[in-house]
Amino acid sequence: MSGDLRIVPASDGSFDLSIVAGDFERDDGLGTSVLISLFTDATARDGDTLPGNDGYRGGWWNDALQGTPLGSRLWLLRRAKLTNDTLQKAKEYAEEALKWMVDAGIASRVTATATRTTDRTDGLDLHVEVVRGAGATRSNVPAAAPLSSRAVAGPSVFSYSINWTSGRVSQG
Repeated sequence: MSGDLRIVPASDGSFDLSIVAGDFERDDGLGTSVLISLFTDATARDGDTLPGNDGYRGGWWNDALQGTPLGSRLWLLRRAKLTNDTLQKAKEYAEEALKWMVDAGIASRVTATATRTTDRTDGLDLHVEVVRGAGATRSNVPAAAPLSSRAVAGPSVFSYSINWTSGRVSQG
C-alpha cells in the first residue's frame, strides 16, 4: 500500500483518519496534503492581527527544524467580520499555504477562490484547485510533506470546497 492515511472531515467540523474494513484508508491523491496544509495553523507574521487576546501565534514545532513552514494563516480569520478584505485574505492565505506544491514541482498551478455562502449563514466558501501536470518532479519536497506529495502522476485536477460556517469539506 502506498500513499498517505486519508483524512476525512468529521460531523463536528474536526478531522479524523478514515477506516475501511478495519484498516486505515489510503489517499493516493493530494487530499491529505491539501487538508494538512490548509488546516495546520501557520505562525502569524509580525503584522498580523491575532484573533484572540491569549497571545497565541500559531505555528508547528517542526518548522524550526524543517526550515519550510507548514500550514496556513487561515486561522487568523476565525473571528474576522466577513468583508471583501476577509475574502481576499482567505484566498491569499490558501494559495500561500499550498505554494510549496508548485515550488516542489508536485503541482503546476494552485488557485483558490473565496466567496460568501449562498445560504443564510453569511459564511465563507473557499474553493481550492490543485493542478498536477505530467511534467511534475519530486525535487524539493519537504521531508515532512505527506507521502502522496512525493508521488507524481499524469495531469490531474483536484478540487476541494470548504464551507467555513458548517466546517464541511468536499472534494469535487
